Amino acid sequence: MKRTLSVTRKFLIFISIFFILAVVYSWFFISSIKGLDKYANISKLLTSIKGDIVILEYRLDIFVIGGDFQKHYGTEGLNEQVANINKALEQMNGLPDSTISNSNPMLSGDYKALINDWNFVMEKIRGLKNVASKEEVFLIHNDVDLKLFLIIGQLERLIQFLDARKANEFSNLDGRIIYSLLSSVVITLIASYLFYRSAIRPINYMASTAKKMAAGDLKVRLKAVSHDEIGVLASTFNKMADDMNEAHATLEKNVSNKTMELEQRTNELTAMNRVASAMGRTLAKEEIAGIALDELIFATKADAGWVYLIKQNNDAGSETKLHLEVHRGLHPSFLKEAREVRL
Repeated sequence: MKRTLSVTRKFLIFISIFFILAVVYSWFFISSIKGLDKYANISKLLTSIKGDIVILEYRLDIFVIGGDFQKHYGTEGLNEQVANINKALEQMNGLPDSTISNSNPMLSGDYKALINDWNFVMEKIRGLKNVASKEEVFLIHNDVDLKLFLIIGQLERLIQFLDARKANEFSNLDGRIIYSLLSSVVITLIASYLFYRSAIRPINYMASTAKKMAAGDLKVRLKAVSHDEIGVLASTFNKMADDMNEAHATLEKNVSNKTMELEQRTNELTAMNRVASAMGRTLAKEEIAGIALDELIFATKADAGWVYLIKQNNDAGSETKLHLEVHRGLHPSFLKEAREVRL
């Protein structure tokens, strides 16, 4: 036996489709936004490192120009800035494998070169504590300056790469949003059409059919296209209409019969009234019989008719016969042969 979904279940399925779509698209948008946040956070971190590098250059210039190396102090600010940069670089762990190397091996090489150059810079800055001459300080300064210049270039390329990836993700997100909206509209239209076809349209059709029946058209019927509550209601409605139509036909037949019977009785009474009126005018039996015969022929729509009366014979032992008194529409040969007949 085929299982039929009720209207309530169809409505719940219709609502569930929208709920599932909302959950799927929400998860999709949240995932996309997280990807954008990842690029934004990494770009922000690289920009912060670049700013710390610039500050480190400035402090190194002050350290050299101010001659602090001769007093054997002043490296505290440099070491503090180095610690800030190291802390930021620790947050970049896994960046080449997860974000850069899989998309652009060249940029991954820049990042690895950046780490190597930074290790070289830290080693040189740690060596500033033990310098003994101005020439040695300037030599370290020049080496560090060159490496920091290379590091800034590498950071700028990484930032440009991430900005391009972020812009590409924005563009893809726009396309995904348009695709999601279009697919949502299509799915919504399909689901709405199916729900309209299976629930709303049958109800509207039943309402219009009920109006026709109420107007007197008892021949219209509902199409029970499903076996749910609407189908059961349509079948019940059709059965009620059949019963009503049958009762109406029976009533019409009874009314017609009663009308015909009434007309017949009326015609009979009218004919009897005419005969009675004739009897009131005359006592001639031939005239009265003629009027009665005319009324009978009219009432029965007969083609012919006749009246026999008993012929009075005073002779004893003679045979009693019937005499044709009046007639209408008889053939002459019949009149010739049947003017008188035996009783």
